[in-house]
Amino acid sequence: IKKESTPMPPPRAPSTTQERPSNSPRPKTNGTTKARRRSPIYTSSEDEGEIPQPRKHDPSPPPVSERSNSGQSSGKESRHRSRTSYPLPTDHGALRALYHSQYGDYLGTFSKVVAQKRKIEAILNGDSDAEVDVMDPDDLTKLSLEHKTLQAELENIRQMYTKGTTDG
Repeated sequence: IKKESTPMPPPRAPSTTQERPSNSPRPKTNGTTKARRRSPIYTSSEDEGEIPQPRKHDPSPPPVSERSNSGQSSGKESRHRSRTSYPLPTDHGALRALYHSQYGDYLGTFSKVVAQKRKIEAILNGDSDAEVDVMDPDDLTKLSLEHKTLQAELENIRQMYTKGTTDG
């Protein structure tokens, strides 16, 4: 069986040679391939122009502007405070959408607060490894304030929604 498989590769080599003459029309496609080679060159020039990077920077400037308004770690906090200064919508759909968007932020802060609470409890129980991961007291206070602000906003939205259903 091994001897039979040995003769098989030599016939394949001539078939490859036969494909090469059939490749003579392919150099015409290679002219098309040259155009394909130019497009990666344009792709590399686009990379030099950093076209994808500004797309990445488009979402990031709002947090930077928020940070510049009120400090580094309270950027979201200022955003939430500015929302409370605006009157809440009266439309049920808009209230529901606002509630859902706020609820995601609320859950994020809640998760951080719970994680910090667990780390503090671990320190109090004598786990010395947890000391490195604890937030600064100022940052923890800001996080707690942000969480309470979001909680109050959600309560206001819920009350407005409930008033709208009893009035209508």
